[in-house]
Amino acid sequence: MHYKASQRIEAVRAGKTDTLDLSHLGLTELPNEVFSLPSLRVLNVRNLMLFSNQTMIDLMKESPFEQDPALLTLIEEAEHDLRQDLLVPKQLQTLDARISQLTALETLDLGFNQLTHLPETLSHLPNLRRLLLNDNQLTAVPTSLAQLVRLELLDLTGNPLETKPVLTQLDKYEAYKAHFKQQRSDAFRAKDLDMGVWLFQKEISYGLVL
Repeated sequence: MHYKASQRIEAVRAGKTDTLDLSHLGLTELPNEVFSLPSLRVLNVRNLMLFSNQTMIDLMKESPFEQDPALLTLIEEAEHDLRQDLLVPKQLQTLDARISQLTALETLDLGFNQLTHLPETLSHLPNLRRLLLNDNQLTAVPTSLAQLVRLELLDLTGNPLETKPVLTQLDKYEAYKAHFKQQRSDAFRAKDLDMGVWLFQKEISYGLVL
C-alpha cells in the first residue's frame, strides 16, 4: 500500500479526522483497510485532475485581470499541478462491493478513474449526499442509486453512458452547476477577481467544473 495512503488511513482510524484523501496516489483498488473505517464521512479517490486544472488555467488566462500578480501566481500554481497530474499513471479499475460498509459516508469522489461498472451495494449508503463519478468509463449505472434518498449531487459527466439514467439527483446537479456558473460570471463582470476565483475553486471542489 502507498505509504501516504497508509498514513492517512491511520489518521482516520485514530479519530483525528473523518476525511480520507487518497487522490492522486495512482491506486488501482481501494486498500482493504479502508473498509474498516465506520466513521469515515468523506472519501476522495479522484485520480486525475487534468481537465479541471486545464479548465481553470484557461478561464484565468481569459480573465481581464490576466496580468494581475495574484492571478499570475494562481496560474503558475495550476500549471504546476497539471504537470504533476501528468505523472500519475494508474487509476481505479473497479469499486469493491464492500463500499457499503462505510455507512457514515457522505461524500464519495471517484472522478477521473477507469471504472466500467458500479456495484449494487453502492446504493446501501444511507448518508451519501455527494457522489462524483465524472470521467470514468461507465456505460450504465445501477437503477438502485435512486434509493440514495439523501443524495444531492450526482456527477456522471464524461462517461460513455448508453442511456441517461432517470434520477432526480442529476437534475439537482445541473441546477447547482448553472447557479455557480452564473455567480462566477457575475463576479468577473463586476471585476471582483477574488470572488470569481473563489467561486471557481468551489465549483471544482464540488465537481461542478471539469
